[in-house]
Amino acid sequence: MAISISATSTVFDRELAVAGAVQLAVLGIVSAAVGLSPLGWVAGLVFALVTGLLLVSHDAAGRARAAGAANQVTLARATLVGGVTALVAAGDRPPAAAPREDSSRVRRLAPSRPTRTRRRKAIS
Repeated sequence: MAISISATSTVFDRELAVAGAVQLAVLGIVSAAVGLSPLGWVAGLVFALVTGLLLVSHDAAGRARAAGAANQVTLARATLVGGVTALVAAGDRPPAAAPREDSSRVRRLAPSRPTRTRRRKAIS
């Protein structure tokens, strides 16, 4: 599927497309680093979709031709928030494909016995 940019699109529209691609990259990096469950992927993608739709839904005449520096920083923060949303939605559960560690192999440290200390007799 190719993305075509028409002559009527603005630089802001292209910036939103780049932000969407970066959001996918952030989700991929998070998934590779710590693993994301399917719920985490869905939450991250829904966040990106809703954010993009909210930003695009305004009248094109009322939007800026290009995002300023502050808007670009805000868009970058929103992209990072999408990654955090995916992590929170994934929770503490390991991803479905990750092998679980066998708890019978885990050596548990037993509490050590207190050692007896000998008292030295004072030499007088």
